[in-house]
Amino acid sequence: AVVFDAVYLWRGSPAFATAAYWNIAAGIVGGLLAAVFGLIDWFAIPAGTLAKRIGLLHGGSNIVVVLIFAIVYAVSAQRAASRTNAEVDRTNLVRHDLAEIQDDLAVAESSVRGFLLTGRSGMLMDYKGAVVALRRDMAELDLHLTDELQHKRLDRLNELVEKRLETFRAVLSVGGAGTPDSQARLEALLLHGQTITD
Repeated sequence: AVVFDAVYLWRGSPAFATAAYWNIAAGIVGGLLAAVFGLIDWFAIPAGTLAKRIGLLHGGSNIVVVLIFAIVYAVSAQRAASRTNAEVDRTNLVRHDLAEIQDDLAVAESSVRGFLLTGRSGMLMDYKGAVVALRRDMAELDLHLTDELQHKRLDRLNELVEKRLETFRAVLSVGGAGTPDSQARLEALLLHGQTITD
């Protein structure tokens, strides 16, 4: 177990930590089984002899070592549970961030559409607020990601979000014209934006 722990610390591979963990468990079981047979042998030694005292010292020291390994095993189990709980918490934060990003995009899109339909400036304020919230949620998501693959996926998500925001900006710039040509362009932009979101 000590060798596997040392290799884990040196290489960082979780497989070695797992091997060390199960080696400790096997050592505890093996030590307890050996203690049972040692106790049987110890009872067979005549009382008052040097062999009986040495056997008692040997058996007692083995029990102390098994107890130390049991404590190490319990601490390792607690650490593993703590790491697992932390990973579950982090995963839940990532899921929450992704849901917030999706909501931000939906609010931004509905605000743009609402502005085009009603011309109310309050809709533009909602759109701008959604864009600010979207940027904040993307930054929070970046903080919660831990490995390179996740960051690559976030880069791709950033690209898609930026394309969607470009579409919203283009829709807002074309939306005020009110000509048949601008209406056709609006429909094309909105359909293109929907394809990006899907």
